[in-house]
Amino acid sequence: MAKNKLIILVLAVVLSFLLAGCERKEIGNPFQKPSQPRPLMEAQGVNFVEWDSSGRKSWELKADSATQFPQKTILKNVKVKLFKKGKPVSEGEADEVVINNLTSDLDLKGKVKIISYLDKAQLTTSELKWVASEKKLFTEKKVTIKKDNLIIQGKGLIGNLDLTSIIIKEQATTYLQSP
Repeated sequence: MAKNKLIILVLAVVLSFLLAGCERKEIGNPFQKPSQPRPLMEAQGVNFVEWDSSGRKSWELKADSATQFPQKTILKNVKVKLFKKGKPVSEGEADEVVINNLTSDLDLKGKVKIISYLDKAQLTTSELKWVASEKKLFTEKKVTIKKDNLIIQGKGLIGNLDLTSIIIKEQATTYLQSP
């Protein structure tokens, strides 16, 4: 009998050591939505610059605020400047810009406006994506292009940074604006 008590005591001690080494994991409410990722950093009055492989500017963003997460950085009230071979070719603004921290792609959202330095063409839309690897602008949303007194409205766009080459996927209207 004493031998059985000793074996049980030894097993209890061994089991307690094993359990102490295990990681505890709390089980949450399965009906609760997963929490949003916590920001890594927040800043006010920021200036971001992306450099190409030759050391030239690709884009510059000036924003009222920025919140950085592991995969993305969100900027609010943003002034945008786009560069081609280190020279500025267009500028604009957006209510919000999301930078993909891995690819350097930009998602411009809200009231988005881009103006070409070359011919003053102006693009407005509600969402616009700049894909770094292709050096192109893309959207599936409604767009308006204004150049001089010509106005083109449509849906969906592929274009270059200075707006000299634009493809509108679904062109709805083209008209001349009276001076």
